[in-house]
Amino acid sequence: MMARAGRRSRGAILTISMIRAVTTAIRARSMTEAALLLGISQSAVTQYVNKFELITGLKIIRRVGNGLFVEREDIAEIMDKITELSDQMDRLVQAQSSKPTLAVPYSIAALIGMRPELVQWGSTKYNMETMAYRELARQSGQNSFDIVVRPLRVRETDFEHQFTCLFQLLQPTTWSDGSTKQAPLPVILPDTACPTHSAAIDFLQSRRIDFSEVARSEDVGQRANYVKAGSCATILPVGLIRHHPDFAEAKAVETISPPISVRFTIVTPARSAERSNPMAFLDEFCSKLQDFGVASDA
Repeated sequence: MMARAGRRSRGAILTISMIRAVTTAIRARSMTEAALLLGISQSAVTQYVNKFELITGLKIIRRVGNGLFVEREDIAEIMDKITELSDQMDRLVQAQSSKPTLAVPYSIAALIGMRPELVQWGSTKYNMETMAYRELARQSGQNSFDIVVRPLRVRETDFEHQFTCLFQLLQPTTWSDGSTKQAPLPVILPDTACPTHSAAIDFLQSRRIDFSEVARSEDVGQRANYVKAGSCATILPVGLIRHHPDFAEAKAVETISPPISVRFTIVTPARSAERSNPMAFLDEFCSKLQDFGVASDA
């Protein structure tokens, strides 16, 4: 039976912003994560979802604990296709630009955002978009972007253009409850599909550290805020820990692991050969970020 949200709102129309918000919430299974992915507030995502349900008269999402349950998979699939078509149109417009399109993970975007000259380099030379790991992996097999930068799993070896980025686990020196130690150690990590998540888990288990994974987020800024607030331990890029004033000049956090190396690759579809030289991009990229724990494998 079709789940109903109530009487339809006559005269109102659906917008792509509503559809994108609902689709992102469904993909992330979380209003909070959807807000981070869209770069808007959680309340804005909730409003879009409520408007969608009011206009259509359909109840498509139901909250279950801290997650979301999809009431109508058939409608969710249609909306996912609409969102993807909209994204493709956006990228077609970007393709008319002389600048190559570039997709990067949150960790790399955070490092680029560390210094104004890096931000200018990224915005001047590329149409850059930040994505979660699952989306980056999906885009690697498509022709939507000229360049896709994504982390590699341990068993993924057949990639020509690779570099490493160092990460480190850190925790608050004093927790929000005033204590100096938590057992089990509460941690917030990226999505389970992300290789950085596996790297963190491998270290914690190898050192037999009793831990509890209390949340997941690929947004580096959100994870950093949790650590600064004394709520959780997490894994962050070494470059962020060493150079960001909230960490480099503060005694509120301490590292609990040595630098952990995570491999990344640069994927360029065949159609992008004239717009992007992967080796030239790799050299320039690693040169600009060498002070932030990034190094080419070449």
